[in-house]
Amino acid sequence: MKTGTRKHESASLKLSYNTNVPAHLRGGLMEISHLESGHKRRGHATQLLRNVCAEASDNGIILLIMPRPFGTFDMTREELAEWYQRLGFAVLQQSPLLLVRPPNADNKAKIKPIAAAVEDICG
Repeated sequence: MKTGTRKHESASLKLSYNTNVPAHLRGGLMEISHLESGHKRRGHATQLLRNVCAEASDNGIILLIMPRPFGTFDMTREELAEWYQRLGFAVLQQSPLLLVRPPNADNKAKIKPIAAAVEDICG
């Protein structure tokens, strides 16, 4: 899965490998940042995130995100966290708030603990 900017209509985000995780995990973990949308409430950001989640699942990648209002988003950190959770992300830690999405997580699935998900991907 390639790093860089992803776009859908007016929405965009940055996808990168997080250099703060151990080197042996970097191939299986990617971080989403700088998610923004030029048009509010049209579903562009949701569709973009669904596309990225599907690509990550196809490649066995765990996604990480620290929900932060960025650019045109007028949602609080908590509202963003709830939105991400509807798309299959789960809270990994509360402070600072960090969310994780294992491969093949769906909106209704119980997400297993991150340690087990990381073990499945990275052995």
